[in-house]
Amino acid sequence: MNEYEKFEDLEITDSREVWWATTLEINCEWKGKKFTVRDAENSKGRDFFWIEGEEQFTSEEQDEIMEYLWSGEIDLSAG
Repeated sequence: MNEYEKFEDLEITDSREVWWATTLEINCEWKGKKFTVRDAENSKGRDFFWIEGEEQFTSEEQDEIMEYLWSGEIDLSAG
């Protein structure tokens, strides 16, 4: 007897993809400036976005900060 033979009458009555996402809220301090960003997983990958403090940085600095956080060079869950 095949080990799965007992399931030959198992019927799938419904099937749907479910995505369990994680969102980290990351409080940071750099050069004496405090700010908060979020790292949100979604079905297309990851999204970083500013919650507060972005006005302290130029758009170039904001991009560099996000690139650094995205790079994996830092453990985002560290606290």
